[in-house]
Amino acid sequence: LLERDEKCKEELKKIGNSLEQGKRHKENLLKSKRLLDETSSPRTFSERVEVATQRKQILHSWSVKCKQIDTPHSLLKALKEGKQVYAEMIIKDETRNAKLTHHDEGIYLHTFLEQVVADDCIRMPFDRVQKMIPVDASLAFIELSIGGSVKGRVYVRLNKEMPNIRDNFIHIVTGKRGPTLTGVKFNGKNSYGIAAGSLPFTELRFTRDSIEKTKAKRGDVIGCFYDGYLQHLEFFVAAPPITIDYPSYWSVFGHVEAGMDVVLECHDKFDFGITVSDSGLVLEH
Repeated sequence: LLERDEKCKEELKKIGNSLEQGKRHKENLLKSKRLLDETSSPRTFSERVEVATQRKQILHSWSVKCKQIDTPHSLLKALKEGKQVYAEMIIKDETRNAKLTHHDEGIYLHTFLEQVVADDCIRMPFDRVQKMIPVDASLAFIELSIGGSVKGRVYVRLNKEMPNIRDNFIHIVTGKRGPTLTGVKFNGKNSYGIAAGSLPFTELRFTRDSIEKTKAKRGDVIGCFYDGYLQHLEFFVAAPPITIDYPSYWSVFGHVEAGMDVVLECHDKFDFGITVSDSGLVLEH
C-alpha cells in the first residue's frame, strides 16, 4: 500500500507539472496575442517598437528554455518518442518556428510561423534542418481543404532540372522568406485542372528557368509567370493531358507523386472553396 501510495503521489506530481506547463503556455499565448494585436493597432511609432520588442523577448525566452538537438538521428528519436519538435529560424532578430512531425517513416517540415510554443518542446536550428532537404528531387506536400474540411495531402515531386522555380516553390510551401501557401485559396478552375494564384508576394521577386514546355500530362504541376512581373506566381495541377498556349512564360516544375484523388475531388467540388490548410517538405533522414 505504501509503494502504491508513493506511485500515486509521483503520478499526481507529473499531472500537476503538466497542468502548470499548460497554464504557462496559455498565459504566454494570450500575452503574445495581446502584444501582436497592440502592435498592429494604430499607435505611435515608439509605442509600437516597444511592444514589438516585448514580443521578441517572449519568443527569445521560449527559445532559451527549449532543449536543442542538432542531428537527424536525435530528431527522429525525439519524434518517435512523441516529443514536440520545432525548426527554429532567426532572421534580423525575428524568430519563427516550423513544426516537425513524423509520419509513414518520413519527417515533415511544416510552415514557418511566428508563434509561441510549449516550454517543454525541443528546437532544432534551421541550418541543421536545411541539410536534410534533398537537393536533386525535393518532395513537397500541400494539404487541401474543401469548405473548411481537410480532404488530404497532395505530394509534389519537384523537378531538379528547374532549380529556380523549384526554389521558389520551396520558399512558399515553407514560408522560408515570409509569404507562405498555407491559408491561400485556389482561385481558378477549368477543364484543365485547379489553379492557385496570382499570389501577391510583393516581398519576393521570383526567378524563372530557361526551359519552356508546351505539353503537360495528368498530374503535372505547372508554374506561370507573366512577362515583366515576376512578383506574382501562379501554379496549377493538370487533370487531363493538355497543350497550353498562354500569353506568358510557363513550365512544368513538378509532378503529383501521390494524392491525385484529392486534386480530382477538389476539381469536382471547386465551388465549395478550396484552401491550402498546410504545406511543407518531406525531409531525408
